[in-house]
Amino acid sequence: MGKRLDPKEAEAVMLGVGLKPLEPYLNNHHKWQTRCLKCDEVNEKTLKSVLKNNLGCVFCGGKRINPVKASERMLERGFITLEPFKKSAEPWKSECVSCGNTVYPSYKYVITQDGKGCKHCSHTFVSPEDARQLMLQHGLEPLEPYKNSMTPWKCKCLKCGEISTPMYSVVNYRQGGCKYCSGNSITHENALLVMQKAGYEPQEPYKDSKTKWKSIHIQCGSLVSPKLNTITTGTGGCRNCSTIGYEVNKSAFVYVMENSALNSIKVGIGNQDSKPNRIKVHEKHGWVSIEVFIFQNGWDALNIETAFFSWLRKKKGIKAHLNIGQTPQSGWSETMSASEITSQEVISKLREIVGELSSV
Repeated sequence: MGKRLDPKEAEAVMLGVGLKPLEPYLNNHHKWQTRCLKCDEVNEKTLKSVLKNNLGCVFCGGKRINPVKASERMLERGFITLEPFKKSAEPWKSECVSCGNTVYPSYKYVITQDGKGCKHCSHTFVSPEDARQLMLQHGLEPLEPYKNSMTPWKCKCLKCGEISTPMYSVVNYRQGGCKYCSGNSITHENALLVMQKAGYEPQEPYKDSKTKWKSIHIQCGSLVSPKLNTITTGTGGCRNCSTIGYEVNKSAFVYVMENSALNSIKVGIGNQDSKPNRIKVHEKHGWVSIEVFIFQNGWDALNIETAFFSWLRKKKGIKAHLNIGQTPQSGWSETMSASEITSQEVISKLREIVGELSSV
């Protein structure tokens, strides 16, 4: 305002917002000392700001806090303040009346949470040493300082030596430990061993059990991308070599067959109760069975077939002999040339592998 108000008019404006002047009115820009008719706090506001915003007491409006009254309100809610008041949202060093611990709740948090603010009394706080002891009880040695219950914490398993980053809250809630020892996760090295045992050579780093893993299937040499979990459950693998309907939890057999017309030898697996029977299917296409190994567990047959082809393809360097056009009943990747290896050598090697796996 460019024009100075009459003192009585100015006083009426201030009274209209609940502020009683404590000194004579000078002008619109002078900070005018007043007292709030509601909370009795002393304010210093210009008439210009009151006319512009139509706002009264800064204490009632929450813009300012009386330090003495703030300490009194903290005490009412169970905290003895140990340092001068700064701001409502800043940590305020205090002593909890209930437990005696020194804590740093903000005035704003204590007032809005109706007295809550001591992390010790609320049971949400865990001391670094208590947190460390709990992790050690579950076989995990922390390798870095404790931050909080929801932050991944780098630890070393005291049993297997692997490094992981479990959260304190998860270990405490689930009463768990090392994710590798529990079987919930697998290291890159162990995942690689599983794939190699199953007859695959991974061509890229391991990510997780549900991500496709680019690998070369040793049996046929194809580049495929099976998932680790399908390999471990026996439900997937190489699209060229998969035996449709094969079940690892049922009795099975490993067969050796010859086809003189094609000058080829075949080694494969099948379930004993499968319909149609794999051996009979091949016999319809000119193959002759010369040896059959029977197993009560389908995993055994699968492992023996895998070990045989790993030896045949990698050590002996013998590739698949036929192609898909020569095996309409499927199974071209199971073949080998009779000119490169004899049926007796094949049977002898299979017997050797069976003996090795039986002794394990």
